[in-house]
Amino acid sequence: MKNNGFTLIELIITIVILSIIGVFTFQFITSGVESYVTLSAGEDVAREARLALERMAREVRAATNIVSPLAGDSDNKITFDRTPTATDGSTQVTFQLTSGTLQRKRDGNTPEPLASNVSSFTVTRSSGNGELTTLDLTLSGQTVVQQRTLVYPRYFKYQ
Repeated sequence: MKNNGFTLIELIITIVILSIIGVFTFQFITSGVESYVTLSAGEDVAREARLALERMAREVRAATNIVSPLAGDSDNKITFDRTPTATDGSTQVTFQLTSGTLQRKRDGNTPEPLASNVSSFTVTRSSGNGELTTLDLTLSGQTVVQQRTLVYPRYFKYQ
């Protein structure tokens, strides 16, 4: 008797083994893609928080007078006076949290969005003469990102 092919049992066993290998391969690839998507979304949230915090710190550093919050207090907004620049003639700037959006407002004009999905924004001023200002920012997306920076205004007029 000639043996020219495979038996039905051999074919079924081969199909089952290849199916099991396929399922494990699919799960491995799927978990890798899900991890990439999660990390990418978290990176976007972190980038948005970092850019907003850097922008605020740069502007607060150039402040000549902080109107609110008062020294020793905390608030969810900061208003300060500054010297107008060639590109931006505004003299008073406010950063405030409104309905989950961090906004920048110049001289009482229409607010400009700075960051979205903001769950917390806190400004704390020291009570000492050093005028240390702490900016805390928390953004929530697929991940939660908390960032903090300490700012000493350069051109502050000490009373």
